[in-house]
Amino acid sequence: MLKIAIDTNILLAMIIFPKGKSGRLTMAGEIRTLYENKEFQLIVNELVAEESRRVVVKKFPENTELLESYLSTLKLTPKPPLFRVERCKNFISDIKDAPILAAVLQDKPNYFCNNDIKDFHTERIKKLLAHRNIILVTPYGLLKVFNLR
Repeated sequence: MLKIAIDTNILLAMIIFPKGKSGRLTMAGEIRTLYENKEFQLIVNELVAEESRRVVVKKFPENTELLESYLSTLKLTPKPPLFRVERCKNFISDIKDAPILAAVLQDKPNYFCNNDIKDFHTERIKKLLAHRNIILVTPYGLLKVFNLR
């Protein structure tokens, strides 16, 4: 079974915005449906869960219970050790993203679904991940993997 790691933005979109204003599924909603239909194993690191909680409290406090309910169904992977985070600072332009990069490298998914084009979708990061057999994709790219685009 494919293992797919996601970042905070994708997780929150899956939980809070699975449908658009028209009532149709968003790409995040389609990804959530694939996960709930057991098409892949979802990898969520404790760092992503913590960041999601901070974002929800700040921007979407009315969704706190919804987030906690969804997180309670997931088996979170442990945070990466500090030495791995420090190493990742050499590869990423925004060092605040180094912990997420370290978590992905530690968790070893088949795919890492992320929408941060500026900081993650660079040749340097793609090569680093590919060296570890991890493919970086956007939500659209992930849906293509499942022949939904």
